Formats: sequence, C-alpha cells, structure tokens
Amino acid sequence: MIMNDFDNQSNEIKNEPIEGKAQTEQTQPEKAQIEQIIQNQHPPVYKWTFSDQYIHDQAQKSEKKKSINKGAGAYAIIMTIAFVVSLALLVGTMFIGNGIVVTKYQDRTIFVRDLTDDSGLLTVPEISVKCNPSVVCITTTVSAGTGMGTGIIKSNDGYIITNYHVVEGYKKITVTLYNGTEYNASFIGGDETADIALIRITAPDLVPATFGESDNLIQGEDVVAIGMPAGIEYGWSITKGIISGINRDVEIYDGTTLVKTMTVIQTDTTINKGNSGGPLINYYGEVIGINTLKLADDYENMGFAIPIHSALAIVEDILENGTGYVTAVPEQAAIGIQGQEVEINDGYDVAGILITSFIDSTCDASQKLQVGDIICGIAGTTVTTIDQVRDILSSYNAGDSIEIEYYRNGSRNNTVITLTSN
Repeated sequence: MIMNDFDNQSNEIKNEPIEGKAQTEQTQPEKAQIEQIIQNQHPPVYKWTFSDQYIHDQAQKSEKKKSINKGAGAYAIIMTIAFVVSLALLVGTMFIGNGIVVTKYQDRTIFVRDLTDDSGLLTVPEISVKCNPSVVCITTTVSAGTGMGTGIIKSNDGYIITNYHVVEGYKKITVTLYNGTEYNASFIGGDETADIALIRITAPDLVPATFGESDNLIQGEDVVAIGMPAGIEYGWSITKGIISGINRDVEIYDGTTLVKTMTVIQTDTTINKGNSGGPLINYYGEVIGINTLKLADDYENMGFAIPIHSALAIVEDILENGTGYVTAVPEQAAIGIQGQEVEINDGYDVAGILITSFIDSTCDASQKLQVGDIICGIAGTTVTTIDQVRDILSSYNAGDSIEIEYYRNGSRNNTVITLTSN
C-alpha cells in the first residue's frame, strides 16, 4: 500500500452511559475498560534503552566481589596504559593531519571530515544549519480537523512549495518558520495529479532553499530529509540515507481504480507522517526532491520523493499561467467505472470485470453501460482481470474512443465509448 506521509489529526471524544446500569455501579470488566481508556490517554512513556541487571543472590555477589578485588590492581594498570596510548594517538591525529581535523562548530568542538579540496560537500550538521531556515511547518484546518505537513521556501518574496495533498480541502493554512513565528498563507495554485502546490506568506528575512539537479542522480548517493514527523514538537527532524532508486514508476490506486502513475525518487531515508512536502537534500545542501509517499504495511525505509525538476516546472507554470497543469505527470485514460473481477466459478455466466459504480455520472461510459454489466473485452482483446484493463488503457489517452464488449441479460453486446481521465 502506498501512503501519503501527511499527518492528518482528527479527534472525536464520545461520552456514552453504560446501558442497564447506574453510572455509580461498574462491573470489574467495565472498570478495567475505563482504566485502559484513561491509561491510553496518558502521553507516551519513554524509556532509556540500556539493560539494568540486578543480582539477587548476596552470596554470589560476595564471591564476585572477592574475585574483582583480586584483579582490580591489574585491571587498573592495564586501563591506565590503554588511556595513555589512546591519548597519544589522538594528539598525533590532531597534528599529523591524516584526513581528520578538529573544527570549532556552534561553540563546541567536533570532528569532521577534511574537506579542504573545495568539493563543496557538507557534513550533516552543516546541512542542518544551512537548510533548516528554508524549511517550514504547514498546518491546515480542514473539515475533518487539522493536518500537518512540511514546505520549502522557494523565494524571499514568500512563495513556498509543498505537496497538493497537504493543503487539499483547506479552510485555513498556517505557516510556522524555523524561528517559531507564524503566518497565514494564501493558496496560489497546484497540480493535484503531480501532487505539487504553491502557497505564499508575507514575511521578512526569508531564507530561500538552494535547488539542485535531479536529472543526474546516482543510485547510492547520500541524501538527507528534513520534516515535521509526528507534529511540530519534533519539527525540523533530520534523517539521513541514500538514493535507493531513480525513475521509479509508482501507481496510485483508489480502490481498484488506477488514479495516476508518478515517476519518483526512491530513498531509504526515514520519512514519516508530517514529512510530506519537505525537502530531500544532497550533500551539497541542495534540494533534489520533495518527499511525498512511503510504502506502507510491512516495508521499512521505502520512501519516495518527486524529482525537483518536475516540481519546479509545475511551480513555474503556476506563476506564469496560474494553472500548474504541465506534463510532468501524464493524465491517465480511464473507462470511468469502479469494478471487480468475477469468474464463472463464482456463479456468473462469463468472466470479466463487473461494473459496481461509475466514477462520474456524466462520463460517456455511464450513458452506454449499466451497473451489473460485465466487461469481457476491450479494443478486441478479451479481459478477465483489472491488470489487463490497465495494460490496454495505458496505450490510450483521455478523449480517445475505444470499443467495449460487455455481457448483459444473457447476451454479449458491443459499444464504443469515449475514455475519460482519473
């Protein structure tokens, strides 16, 4: 299952009396349920991940103590020698210069790689310092509650790039900058199919992101992601990984209906709910993708980002033409139905795709086909599975005409319909 990593938050609390009992009388199971509910409402408990072992047998402890005392002197001598040797090696490293340098960084001393070759590569702490001010938290008020995602400052005049699904259905959009200040944002435009939107705020001293190239990425290249996983209290979290794959075609479905296919970057960089719309960054501190999806269920570290060249093309079209509908993601042709596979063994007269509903009551298919019809052929090819239907339609565009063979009331029929788009 592909999931958007947008953090939807909707809270609904119901207080209902227990039928058949006075509210002051509760059975033991009911008390246990109430206690469980109260316990679940408590904030999560965090535990240190170390192991604390306790020895109950005092005699055993006494024997261990004797053994330790006997070897304590020798152990102290060995550790002293090891410490002196380690200190000497460390001092030698600092002055010999074998690729490790001591750098003063944010008022503290840390060890970083020697980057004196003017490569332009940054360490992860340097990427964080450079890029955090260009990343924003986006909070939307929608009919179902509130949602949270991430955005990227495009320019110092207030334009911010994010995912379309982050701001879809908004009633109010609020942007929080890295310094903690909040601003109301205006929706400028977007492309729902490509999942790119542009919003704008009026704020001083904005820090635009630096955008890189996504056409020449290399599998295995180091990248980091910045976002708002699990809410603003964990805002501007940074995770690191690599580019796991390029030009991945990811199919997005609504039930059994193919909605769209997106060509994206695959990364093992951790991407959680709230990261939607945030940047995928190379080690030059350049944005090369916009994080948008992750593979759900039992798969770990399989996230996906929209290549920045596709995103910027849509943004520029929004600014120039006010639409954003460019060809970064092609429109998918569709019959315009919801359906399910059926077989003769299931009690049907023919095998094919049973029409259960129509996506749009105005589409051509809804005028010529009926709920309960079984589609058994398309463009002269017998079809019995939804995958076969998708394969055939992939060669057509919205607006094309196509022949449909269907079964109704004991007979096979043929009609020609105009394909729609999802």
